[in-house]
Amino acid sequence: AHTMVQRSLLFVTTLFFATCIVIATVVPLEVVAREKKRCDGADSDDPCASRAAKLLVAYGLIQGVPQTLVGAWLGGVADARGPRLPMAVACVGGAASAAAAAAYAWFELPFAALAASGALFGLAGGYFGLLTAAYAYAARAPAAAAVEPSDSARGPEAAATAGFRPIAVSLFGAFAAAPVAAGVAAARFGSAATLAAAAAAFLVSLAAVAFLVPPVAAKPAAGAPRGALASLRDAGRGVALLLSPSSPAFALSVAWGLIMCNATGGGFVVQYLARTMSKGEVGLYASILGAMAAAGALIGEPLATRLAPGRDVNLALARCGPFCSGLLALGLALVPPRALGGKALFCLLPLAAPLAAANPAHRALVVEAIGESDAGKVLGGLGAVESLVGLVAPALLGAAYAALARAGRPAAANYPLVATAAAAFALLVFAPPRRKKLGGTLSEALLATDAISC
Repeated sequence: AHTMVQRSLLFVTTLFFATCIVIATVVPLEVVAREKKRCDGADSDDPCASRAAKLLVAYGLIQGVPQTLVGAWLGGVADARGPRLPMAVACVGGAASAAAAAAYAWFELPFAALAASGALFGLAGGYFGLLTAAYAYAARAPAAAAVEPSDSARGPEAAATAGFRPIAVSLFGAFAAAPVAAGVAAARFGSAATLAAAAAAFLVSLAAVAFLVPPVAAKPAAGAPRGALASLRDAGRGVALLLSPSSPAFALSVAWGLIMCNATGGGFVVQYLARTMSKGEVGLYASILGAMAAAGALIGEPLATRLAPGRDVNLALARCGPFCSGLLALGLALVPPRALGGKALFCLLPLAAPLAAANPAHRALVVEAIGESDAGKVLGGLGAVESLVGLVAPALLGAAYAALARAGRPAAANYPLVATAAAAFALLVFAPPRRKKLGGTLSEALLATDAISC
């Protein structure tokens, strides 16, 4: 039973997340390439790069706003109707969205077609919808099917989170492999064919949900699913608990939001690299970045906490994250993309490993500062902070990139990322968190959760 649950969930989530990353890689490349055509023969392609950035900001908002609202509601749907329903809805929406994006690329349709693609994905819950449902499935699976004997021996918290590990593995596997595959496929077969293949992959995920993932009974006591507004109000209470000026986690939470600006707002980097790199090179860059992040979160962080357990290690890792993020952004701002034959920027990618390793340590510090009794509210509040930053940061940073690209200084768009990383680092150094007692296995239990947020 354990093998069936783990393998089926691993297959669905890996295929779904990899397909999402393929779309997230190919769509910006297609928009940039189409806008470049407008500048053929012109003295500068900066105005066209600026227009591409503005279109991608709009695309992100059209997809992200409904995804955030629908995703906040899907947890209740999973409780009342069973987790497989929102998983299936996300797969159907993904297939429809990828098909619309393929039509946009093949027939060279106007931006409205791409906007419709983003809206379809968002209204179906998007990757956040399937992630929420997969979480619910892992948490609801019978103990005998979701927990290895070694997990039970390590304690109840480790056993409770054992089902989350396949989701974390699937995400990191997707981040490591999908971008380079997307770049190579788009360069060889074209964006339209790659996006059509993504639509087919979503349909395969749907079939796997229907025929491979074992059913989990709904909770009769759950009743009707809570509305999106009610779910958002619950998350708002957690945010208030974190961001109250008197909260012991206030500085930590602000630092977390600043770090997430870099994690979610750096999407313009794909556009920046696509100005001088081929599609395959851009995909390879993103894949190595994902592989480094996977190594940091799945190997580096657990190794550090086992070699030197304790709060000081968590705090050191949390400080290391924004420091390395700032160095990475500064390198992107100062090093020309074609320096050393295009290899110079690749030398910066190992900085992603400590950045990813910092995420579970930072979250453990936040929970520690508030106390275990409010851990659920804290994690929900952090999720709300991530969602809010995930909407605002890409729009603001994308607009800054568009303006700077028009002015002929696209690399300067990385300096705001340096500033947010420096501010987060300063908060963690000069306003260290106050300590409450933290259970010995809670930091480990948070690893699977934070690996997914990476």
